[in-house]
This record gives sequence, structure tokens and C-alpha cells, in this order.
Amino acid sequence: MAWTAPMTFTAGAVLTAAQLNTYLRDNLNEVATAKAVQAGQYFVSTGVNSLAGRSVASGNVPAVESTTSTSMSNLTTFGPQLGVYCGNQAIVMISAWMRNDTAGAAALMSYGISGATTVAPGANDWQSIVYTASVANAPYLTLSTMVVHNVNTGTNIFTLQYRSINASTSTFAHRKLIVIPL
Repeated sequence: MAWTAPMTFTAGAVLTAAQLNTYLRDNLNEVATAKAVQAGQYFVSTGVNSLAGRSVASGNVPAVESTTSTSMSNLTTFGPQLGVYCGNQAIVMISAWMRNDTAGAAALMSYGISGATTVAPGANDWQSIVYTASVANAPYLTLSTMVVHNVNTGTNIFTLQYRSINASTSTFAHRKLIVIPL
């Protein structure tokens, strides 16, 4: 159902059941409180006079794991991975403790999107976090927040993947992914 602009009422006019249903009942069913189906939801505009409920999704993999792969890949403990219903944009936050066993070498973590939208992990530098070790095995907390445009409406699956830029050993811990669908 859609919200309908109320008619202009005049003194002495008789309101019909259809008018009350359209301008009172149906419009009240279009407000955020009527659309809330679970705790913690927020609402985004999906068009003129139209709201949809959305929920923040988050995932965390605390395991400490490494890779020497120079191609984007999964670690032994997969993910995190989140399936999120989005409109045409989302805010994505990624973070991890990262380190590399070689001074001057770098570790990279990125996300990919599948489902309604397809974006390969690491397809763009802006969707990645990179840590270049100044000292071998020095851990560093890296994080990034970005607005992702051109997301297709529907269920999108966000997945973190990892690589070593220099074929040295890159280690990742406390890998976090947060998606705020818009």
C-alpha cells in the first residue's frame, strides 16, 4: 500500500467509510511505527511518501589466521559474511588487526558483494584496507568506513577476503564487518 495525500475537508461534508479507510487507516499504516516489525529497525525513504524498515548487520571472526596468497582468498575460518536486504546504497565498515612478517610488505583485506549486486573482493582499492608493516610482525588495527553506491535493491551478500600483497605472510585477527543498508 502507499501513502495517499489527504483530501481537503469542508465543513458539513459527510465522510464515507472509503474516505476514512484511505486517508486515516491506510495512511496510519504507512507511518514508521506501523511498519516496524522488529526491535532495532530504522527507516529509509524508498520513494516519495514511502518508507522501508532496515536493520544493521554485523559479523566478527576473532580467529588469528594467515595467508601468503597474492590473490583474494578466504582464510581457514570463513568470513565474516552477511546477507543484507539493501536499497541502492549501503554503508560498509571493515576492521581487523593486521600484521606482516616482513618489514615493508603489506596485508590487504577487502569485501566482495554477491546476490543482487556483484562486486569482486578487492576490485577497487577504495573497498579495501591495507597495512604496510614498518617492522616485521608489528600488529596494527586498521579500519575503514565507506558509502557504497549503485547497490542493486534486494538481498546482497557481503563477504570479507584477504591477501598478501608481497607473497609474505599476512596475518589477520578480529575481522569485523558491519553493513548499514540504506
